[in-house]
Amino acid sequence: MPNSRILALIAVLGALFLSGTASIVNQVVWQRGLKIQLGGSESISSMIVVLVFMLGLGLGAALMGSWARRVDRPLRIFASIELALCLVNLLIAGLFALDLSESIYAVQRLALSTGLPLRLIYALAALLVLLVPTVLMGATLPIASETCQRQLGARESSLITILFFLNTLGAVLGAFGSSFVLLPLFGQRFSLIMAAALNLVAAAILFGLHLSFQSPKPNESTPRAAAAQRGWRPNREEMLGFGLGCVSLAYEMYLFRLMALAHEPLPVTFAITLCFYLLFWSVGVFFSSRFPKRLTVIFSLTALMVATTPYVYELDRFSAHFSMAFGGLLYFIPCIGFGLLYGVLVSRSNRDWGSDVGRYYAYNTLGSCLGILAMTLVGYELPLHYGAFVITVGILVSLFYWLASSQVREPASRIRWRVAMLTSCVALVGLIMSGMSIPYSLSSTHGIRTYWGRDGVVEVFEDGDVYIDGLWHTHLSPGGQHIGKSYTWMMAVSALLARDDEPAQDILVIGNGVGLTASTFAGQPEARIDAYEINRTLEEVLRDYEAETLGAGRNPQIKIAWMDARSGLALNTKQYDIIVSAPLYLRQAGSSTLLSKEYFELLGRRLKPKGVVAVYAHEGTPAQSTLVRRTIASVFDYQQTFDKHVVLIASNDPIRIDREALAKLENRPGVLAAQLRNYGATRAGGRRADLLARLDRPSAPVRLGKFLITDDHPLVEYIWAARRLVDIESENEPSD
Repeated sequence: MPNSRILALIAVLGALFLSGTASIVNQVVWQRGLKIQLGGSESISSMIVVLVFMLGLGLGAALMGSWARRVDRPLRIFASIELALCLVNLLIAGLFALDLSESIYAVQRLALSTGLPLRLIYALAALLVLLVPTVLMGATLPIASETCQRQLGARESSLITILFFLNTLGAVLGAFGSSFVLLPLFGQRFSLIMAAALNLVAAAILFGLHLSFQSPKPNESTPRAAAAQRGWRPNREEMLGFGLGCVSLAYEMYLFRLMALAHEPLPVTFAITLCFYLLFWSVGVFFSSRFPKRLTVIFSLTALMVATTPYVYELDRFSAHFSMAFGGLLYFIPCIGFGLLYGVLVSRSNRDWGSDVGRYYAYNTLGSCLGILAMTLVGYELPLHYGAFVITVGILVSLFYWLASSQVREPASRIRWRVAMLTSCVALVGLIMSGMSIPYSLSSTHGIRTYWGRDGVVEVFEDGDVYIDGLWHTHLSPGGQHIGKSYTWMMAVSALLARDDEPAQDILVIGNGVGLTASTFAGQPEARIDAYEINRTLEEVLRDYEAETLGAGRNPQIKIAWMDARSGLALNTKQYDIIVSAPLYLRQAGSSTLLSKEYFELLGRRLKPKGVVAVYAHEGTPAQSTLVRRTIASVFDYQQTFDKHVVLIASNDPIRIDREALAKLENRPGVLAAQLRNYGATRAGGRRADLLARLDRPSAPVRLGKFLITDDHPLVEYIWAARRLVDIESENEPSD
């Protein structure tokens, strides 16, 4: 190959790398942005975005695969796609900058009035926003393959795996950069603009090549006739690609849950899981050209490694406690096998690169969509051992298909193929429908009673500790053990103390959990409590541990809505005397959804006159607490804290908490008043614990500052970024 063509090939590979980087930055931001705008649980919102992402990629690959052979100058089309991606991503960044909340809420109210499920609306909205950019992304690899073969004269089929390797390596960089730099320090819109800039650079490189590089006429000797007559009936490699997409994406979704349980559901956990999944997969693709005839061995070893994953998890979580950067990498070894299989299979489609790559890519992503649906709607309701077993069986089925088809020279008849496809579709629909009708499953190991559900995992330990999605949540209270606890009982009591002029009748608890905060409020006979809880798996916990959860699941004073709070607040305009945003770890992925300025503004609109808000506001670092207090101060005029800023009370009316307020609360009828009168065990000196001693001393007014928690900038979730930006801002503040 002449030097000019080699340089041109390097430039095309570089553009493809930049395109891969931009695509994953977009995916990470879209997932977060659509969750905020549309609501839904973390697993469901992830499923919707990844599903739409893969559908778009598959459709784009299919369209470009069928069109690539008719393109005279693929370089120009490749450049145009990158430019279009730049413009579309800038448009989406602009949409994220607009306040579309009222329009979105209006659509959601209309859907509810017509009986349509909100999740269907979420999926349609995501499809509407993301279809065009994802279709364009899906077209890049087929057109890049066509460019390399026809315009640059490449003939070695191993180059196809290099294309996928570099594109995925760019995605690794994008996942790392977006999760560790762009989102923590700059926010969503800036991240999307940076992704658009990468697409623009790729477009500039490709347009430059198009203008300076004279391409030859299309090589008519390239065997296109057979491909043109084949239609969309899949060959053996494409069928295997379909199955591989199903099991590999099911394993990715499986890893997202497993890693959250083993290493806490933090933003960094999601980022590391995504980065290492892509990295190990790309390594497998890179080395696949060395194992072109080892499919049986690769299938077998990959199935074996997936089957051992739950045992690695048991060792990690309960004994060895691996770090994610070292021992935790054991979880990603199967991804090398998936990459090897992908590279070997796609390299077999090497006659007409643009068309064959597009076809294989389309079938693979279609299988990926099935894997995402099956794991999220069904697999998430199974214990980890069963999930790994199902994926292992899927890999072995693909292996048996490979072995059986290798013995048959002629392809199966059209009728048999259609019967097989119909049977598979019926089985898949039945599997998904059965999963949708069974909300959870139950397992018991290591003395832990575990409830597995698509909305989350709840673990109840023998000593009464409750973990939700891998993080400690609270302790069950069979004998009043919750009394005095900051995260449950004190949240309710502090809010009631701040509103001493008249009894609070309408109360809202956001994040009901196991119901201890709501049950504390129910200790006042006049209280009517609404509660939002996104994790429906907890419904069974409330039923099985009725006494230990103070009967929260069956208390007529408590009405639980199983949905995300932001959607509930938007759709229900009822106003409350007290709103409690119950315990949520500040460092947890998605916590800023219930800590942002926009969220507190929504709470303010749902408060009655003299209403108060109680928020969990401190965890670990002063920088996080400072951010929460600043953000609340940007919305509410007054605030007061308890227990060293752990509980924060906010209102637009002055807050007065004193002995008189406590006396009023103690003299009211009901269980709560009795608890207050008896608060604290009698000390050795004969004095009772003083509840008001937990009230923090008045401090200087909170400075608003430049950095707040917003929907665009979820700063509080990233401890290191919060500390750095708050400290830098504090150093630049003028002294009083």
